[in-house]
Amino acid sequence: MLNICYNKGAELDIIFNAEKSCLCKIGKVTNIQIDELFIGHQAVNWVDRLKYLGLHFCCQKQLVLIYLLLYVKYMLLLMQF
Repeated sequence: MLNICYNKGAELDIIFNAEKSCLCKIGKVTNIQIDELFIGHQAVNWVDRLKYLGLHFCCQKQLVLIYLLLYVKYMLLLMQF
């Protein structure tokens, strides 16, 4: 699937950056070792935590939103006023 996206992107002059991309495992496969996946010739990193649209997620048996980081940022913002 990644190769299909990469090839179609190359046709449309879209460049995928593997350094800005990541992979996470959710569900029963969290303890299973999975081989590296590549976008073009660049390996995409496997992560346990990721940030998407400013929200922090922890990849476990279920995808967990980490509220504490949001709360701390919100409190720091309030303290500025």
